[in-house]
Amino acid sequence: MNISVRLTHDDVGQTLQEIASFLKSCEVAQSTAYYVQLCCEELLYNIVNYAVKKHPEKHFIDIHIRSTEPMVTVLLKDDGRPFNPTLLETQNGIEHLGLRLVNGVCSQIKYNYMYDQNMVYITVYNNK
Repeated sequence: MNISVRLTHDDVGQTLQEIASFLKSCEVAQSTAYYVQLCCEELLYNIVNYAVKKHPEKHFIDIHIRSTEPMVTVLLKDDGRPFNPTLLETQNGIEHLGLRLVNGVCSQIKYNYMYDQNMVYITVYNNK
């Protein structure tokens, strides 16, 4: 699955439904699909809420999801402010509980900032 999504709550909500349909069509185990959807929801809404202050509707998130036995891999790219979701310390007095959850359920999560883009890679192993 490859898609670009505007940084709006409505577009992200629609995309989360498309992700669920994609995972179902790939016959991903229900528990694995749940974890992938949970991670995508938390990360995508964080990007919408915090990545860009001015004209968020002019920015996009690129989402690439691949299902290959025994795992599902996700790449999220955005051109917002650099933000590493693997760092779990409190930022600006706010503890990021959602990011703790993401880091806890992903089998692997990596972050790179290059070419003026945040790139978050997650892997969830299939539990069929």
